Amino acid sequence: MADKPACLAFCAQASENAPSYLRRDRQHDVTHRGRSENRLADRSFPSHLAMLPQSVLDEFLVIPPDTTDENEWNGGWNVLLTKYFPIDDGWVVKPQVGTIIPTRGRHLPLMYQARPPLRTREAVDFGILFKIERQRIPVMFVEIKPLPNINSLSARAEADSQMRQRFADFYDASLTIFTGISAFGHIVCKYELDKDADNRITPEAVQNSMNFVVDVAPKAHWDLDLTTAEGAARILNIFQEVKNVMLDEGACNCL
Repeated sequence: MADKPACLAFCAQASENAPSYLRRDRQHDVTHRGRSENRLADRSFPSHLAMLPQSVLDEFLVIPPDTTDENEWNGGWNVLLTKYFPIDDGWVVKPQVGTIIPTRGRHLPLMYQARPPLRTREAVDFGILFKIERQRIPVMFVEIKPLPNINSLSARAEADSQMRQRFADFYDASLTIFTGISAFGHIVCKYELDKDADNRITPEAVQNSMNFVVDVAPKAHWDLDLTTAEGAARILNIFQEVKNVMLDEGACNCL
């Protein structure tokens, strides 16, 4: 029987020699080849991912990283959110279906009005949205896009615009501190609305220009990887902060 290192070396060589047509999306072959090999290595050594339960990680790791179908990420995020926001503790995870017609943000100061989607069209693809509530109060939302789209300047700009629009959509019902998660697959950027700080949204918006192409949503903003130990610790910390805000002021808002 061949020893484990030899088997791993054989598998690595087989992956290296695999024909490109076996990949689901040739366009993203080169971009995601290194990421795919790292994910295979993570599966061989799951101790690196021990900070999130293996049952949750499996739902993310089984997804082809080059898929452009955001629905494939639905299961992983649903498992993650329902585990840490369980119904037995009063949390409700609500998948949102369809699109939301942008408001004009009249209840916000002009400088904080959300920008409309970048392209005007009858139907806008808003990706997958989860809203987390307790006592019918929205405490967090998660907007999910396909992982390969993170490399697109325009896709990041549209994701950023949609996140800011969500804060306007949920503004009246939300708490003083309201958290949003923008996810390209398992790569995350945390957004936050602070009503006590003049309705400030972080990260702050980058000023666009009609004369130059501006990266209004830098890729570096998405710096949390759920499939790493550091990323797992950070996302669990975000979840705990959301719960603390609800427990601190949620009951008062219900009176």
